[in-house]
Amino acid sequence: MCKINKPVINVAATAAKIKECRIRAGYSVREIQTIFNFSSPEAIYVWKKGKFESYWENFM
Repeated sequence: MCKINKPVINVAATAAKIKECRIRAGYSVREIQTIFNFSSPEAIYVWKKGKFESYWENFM
């Protein structure tokens, strides 16, 4: 059986880095929403708050 190694993600550090990069680039959450063609900004806020771990688990 093939074992899949899942990456280890530091949720808090990743959320902080996403926010830092967005602010440094001068983008608002709404602008990021438009760039990624999201129907609402909720997906961005979930990542920004560091609550995307369950999303990642479902993705894998």
